[in-house]
Amino acid sequence: MGSILSTPADLILPVGTAVVATCLAYSFFLHQYRRKRVMEKNADNDAASTSTDRGRAGSDANETANAVETAGGESTAAAESCEPSGERGCADEGQQSDAPEGGQDTKVEEACRDDAGDGESQGLMVRVGISETIGKRTSMEDAWLQENITIGGTELKLFGVFDGHGGSEASAFCKATIPRLLAAKENFLDDPVTAIADMVEELEEAWLAQAKEEPQKHDGSTLLLGVLHGSTLYTANAGDSEGLVARNKEPVVLTYLHNPSKNPDEVARIEAEGGRTWRNRLAHPHLNPQFFNLGVSGAIGDLMYKDEEYTSGKASGIAVRPYVSTQQLGEQDDFVVLACDGLWDVFSYEECVKYVYERLAENDDPQQACDELVKEAEFNRESQDNITAMILVLRHN
Repeated sequence: MGSILSTPADLILPVGTAVVATCLAYSFFLHQYRRKRVMEKNADNDAASTSTDRGRAGSDANETANAVETAGGESTAAAESCEPSGERGCADEGQQSDAPEGGQDTKVEEACRDDAGDGESQGLMVRVGISETIGKRTSMEDAWLQENITIGGTELKLFGVFDGHGGSEASAFCKATIPRLLAAKENFLDDPVTAIADMVEELEEAWLAQAKEEPQKHDGSTLLLGVLHGSTLYTANAGDSEGLVARNKEPVVLTYLHNPSKNPDEVARIEAEGGRTWRNRLAHPHLNPQFFNLGVSGAIGDLMYKDEEYTSGKASGIAVRPYVSTQQLGEQDDFVVLACDGLWDVFSYEECVKYVYERLAENDDPQQACDELVKEAEFNRESQDNITAMILVLRHN
């Protein structure tokens, strides 16, 4: 007598049923959690409303004064929590631009060329090109940062690329919050590496606190930040957004790759920290990794992989404290490239350096070179991801 499941087609129904059941269970779990959070918030709001109503027994004049004072206080708090310190350039305008699907968006970069594209820092002239595209994706989850801040009277130039996954909230938060947090690090001038690493951990804490209150903010983001202090470049990263400096026509990598499919050392690190992998991806520490996994093993956010409510207290192995490198830029250094994995998926470090040199030789314009680099990645090399890249052309006086 033959087996009841005699053909592969007989497996379709039970396997399909199991997949559907798992997805429905997760959807129910997430729905219940979000419902619980909304009910808790409504209860808090009702309690606050009741307390306010009881307090209205006072005079109309005092009530009006208190209302004005409260409104003013809330406005001030919002400004302090959202507005980075330091001078803001046109890089802020349209940061999360909606590029047409499959097309290049250069509106922001064109606007910033004159105002924020060039800058001199203690004998080092920096010309900047920035380009981004939605690529083959249906939404744009990348963000980028170009801004100057001041610490103790010393100006620092910030350049950042943030590649979101599961949404664009976390990457936008990184862009908006980093300048303010770093500007508050008075110990930067004495210990810049520690100051930057501590700042990133504070960024993570602030984002996770928001995510616990707002379920729609369960996404995450890689972090790639360049901080130029005089002719010294500090580069911090968590995730697989990477940077390099072209030195003597060769790439010098500035970052560490937090990606288990591209860096075997990450598999060992994740497991050593109590996490696990699944098919060269970071697996959820508690839930079924077939449905819950990440391509990166370093990121800001991703509450579901870090909060005990979802992990049952198990470690995920996601790196949060960033890798920070230090490079003294000299005459041998021609340019820096910072980009998300949408570029590095289709360009090797050597290919990228060669391509940018060729574009700059044709037309000494970092913006045009950056536009062409991103177009090459999207159309000719068929990158499947959002792509954001920055080229910093260095000139030494």
